[in-house]
Amino acid sequence: MKNVTLDFSEFPPVSTEEWLAKIHKDLKGEDFENLLWQVEPGIDLEPFYRGEDIEIPAQVPQFHSDNNWTISETIPGETPKQIEKNLLDALANGVETPIVHYEDIRQLDSILKEVHLDYIQLFLEGPVDLDSFNSYLNLIKSKNLDPATLKGFFYTKISDIEKIKPLSEFAHKHFPSFRILPASATGRTPSEEIANAVYKGSEWIAQLSSPSLPQKEIARQVFFTVGLQKKYFVEICKIRALKIVWQQVLDAYGLPAIPPHIHAYIKESSYTEDINTNNIRCTTLAMSAVIGGVNSLNLRAPSPEQNANSRRIARNIQHILKMESFLDRVSDPVKGAYFFEMLTLNIAEKAWAIFQDMNK
Repeated sequence: MKNVTLDFSEFPPVSTEEWLAKIHKDLKGEDFENLLWQVEPGIDLEPFYRGEDIEIPAQVPQFHSDNNWTISETIPGETPKQIEKNLLDALANGVETPIVHYEDIRQLDSILKEVHLDYIQLFLEGPVDLDSFNSYLNLIKSKNLDPATLKGFFYTKISDIEKIKPLSEFAHKHFPSFRILPASATGRTPSEEIANAVYKGSEWIAQLSSPSLPQKEIARQVFFTVGLQKKYFVEICKIRALKIVWQQVLDAYGLPAIPPHIHAYIKESSYTEDINTNNIRCTTLAMSAVIGGVNSLNLRAPSPEQNANSRRIARNIQHILKMESFLDRVSDPVKGAYFFEMLTLNIAEKAWAIFQDMNK
């Protein structure tokens, strides 16, 4: 493509005062204060911002030249055979990070029999202990694969540090590219969600470190789960702010910049009973996650039945965002947009303040 230099000399500069005068004129007597948007208590946004309003743009850590993410999907099934069938169908149709639930780790022998683990990031949910990890290690070796080269996740619900420590050490030794320490973004406001997530990540680092398990390696095992809600701009900036605050935590530990993994999913409360409304909402929620810069995205099927057709629709929304909208091409696409920068900065600053209070 030929580089083109745009000439804006025919457009005279417009001062902030001129913009405000135009806004007041268009309001026809309505109060300008009505245009202010309270994102959450303590964060009120103006209807527009200019470069002069932002001293330093949000320093969102970037580790890639593009904005690619992996397509995730929860694989349904009552039996290992059903799960295997649905898993193979999902993988054949573009899923890259399948979420597989198991009751017994030995079920994975049949579920993953035909799966090429070196082509995907497997997200495993189920009972976890050292026997489970050893069983999975044996499964990998039976496929003649090097476990050190595989990427994936074990979603552990264990909070007891003494129980999780040997698992973390085992993963560091045998699955160095696996993440097993979840940190969920939960809270009443966007800043609380971020603060709670990074607090959990920081807690993992502080409590698990040992001579055999350096803090840097623990940080590599942390992954964040973020539930998507209906406020489009807020969700974009919440994800950007999470990256900023997590990097601040790593800086406080004296650790190098480590790419975080942010796994986003649609909260059940974000949907209605109307399938068509859900299809549209699923798309906008996906866009907010992708533009914000998530690493993997699980779109809950928009139909209450959660059948094969609704899962296909949810999956194909992500295909369209990649293959037709090219949202995977540009890293941090809202960078430099003043409104997004201001909202990101405000959420990050408040989340950091909450995090600091939690550590007192």
